[in-house]
Amino acid sequence: MNLVYWEGPAIRIFGENVRPLAHFEHMLASGCGPNVPYWDLQDNQMAAEAVKEYYNPLTQERFDTLLKNTAAIAEGTVGDHKILLFSPHPEMGNTGYGPRKDSLNFLLIFNGLFYLSCR
Repeated sequence: MNLVYWEGPAIRIFGENVRPLAHFEHMLASGCGPNVPYWDLQDNQMAAEAVKEYYNPLTQERFDTLLKNTAAIAEGTVGDHKILLFSPHPEMGNTGYGPRKDSLNFLLIFNGLFYLSCR
């Protein structure tokens, strides 16, 4: 799944009560250097404004050093409560591979909320 990473936290797993659910594998684009976004953002105005107003300074070298193969999404517990941690920004929707309203990223958020609401 392609998700927008826009300077979210790098998740490091410590302890027994947190486990990774997904990891960073490849950097698709950045806001600087040769990796500027190449896709058509279609109806994703939020992402289009973000790209226009502020570039993401992530470089391939920074990605490889700080994010590659680290947790992108993790789950854990605090006392009796479940938590989900997202490093990327699924709320930004798709990155040009279909209408924003049909984005699988929103299904990820919906399923996360459902998971958190279940006992």
